[in-house]
Amino acid sequence: MVAIRKNLVNNHRTRLERVIPLDLPLIIFIDPCNMCNFKCDFCAVQSSNKQLKYKKQMMSMELLKKIIDDLSGEHIKTIRFGAQGEPLLNKNIVDMIKYTKNKNIADNIGIVTNGSLFEPELNEEILPTEEKSENISEINQ
Repeated sequence: MVAIRKNLVNNHRTRLERVIPLDLPLIIFIDPCNMCNFKCDFCAVQSSNKQLKYKKQMMSMELLKKIIDDLSGEHIKTIRFGAQGEPLLNKNIVDMIKYTKNKNIADNIGIVTNGSLFEPELNEEILPTEEKSENISEINQ
């Protein structure tokens, strides 16, 4: 009996052995801030026994634009907002996502969040209703 490998998530994924060495990373994480509104026990950043000595700060819109503009002309599989902080704490997060999306340099733009700051208006700004219905129909096909 031979096992058949099927990808449960996406049948159109890039097989790394066919594209290595990569010209660019497949995914880029952008951290709009290095702070969080939670103190989760399982979080390595929040529950570290070490005294973290870095300055808590928000990424400026100017820095985000520089990062995205420097990537212009390239094509990346995924840009993901969030890494060690809660991206929704940055008051510019909607503009950051829109700017990145308008540059059309990535197949996917995502956000890693604890979701506690989502509210209907913010949800609509990040992903307008017409885009939500398009994404849902793609998932259902």
